[in-house]
Amino acid sequence: MGGIAAIVGVVPMLAAYILYPLTYVAFCFFYSFYGAVLYVLGPLVISLIPAFGVGSLARSYLINLIVFHFWGVIYSVLGALMAAVNLATVQDVLTADSFVGGFVGLEQSFLLGIASIFYSISLAAIPFLAARIVRGEAFGTIANVVLNKIPLPASLKP
Repeated sequence: MGGIAAIVGVVPMLAAYILYPLTYVAFCFFYSFYGAVLYVLGPLVISLIPAFGVGSLARSYLINLIVFHFWGVIYSVLGALMAAVNLATVQDVLTADSFVGGFVGLEQSFLLGIASIFYSISLAAIPFLAARIVRGEAFGTIANVVLNKIPLPASLKP
């Protein structure tokens, strides 16, 4: 009914309706699967620590176990950050009439679509962030994740 304006508003909303549930389900599935594999195989792998030549496998396992636990830590930090900037609920976003001080004055559905897309991207980045932080590669983590995981045209690559 709104013509071009309606199409512009519907695109991020449809993307959010598709992207957010898929990202959330994928995050939950891989978190559960990763944890289950680590805990089922844990005793076997840890028993290999004293073995010559296989100890590196056990050390890698322990690093991955710590990475797995950091997923929850980063998810909690993300939730606390969202609560701190008044994005904890849909009503908070609508009451603020903006997304982290930006996108002021947009239609509510468009604003919720953009907020959901950013939240989906944040959820999808958690495993990469956790792995880089545990391995001590925290400096430039976001830039490296974005540059290495999102295909950019050759003209935009550094």
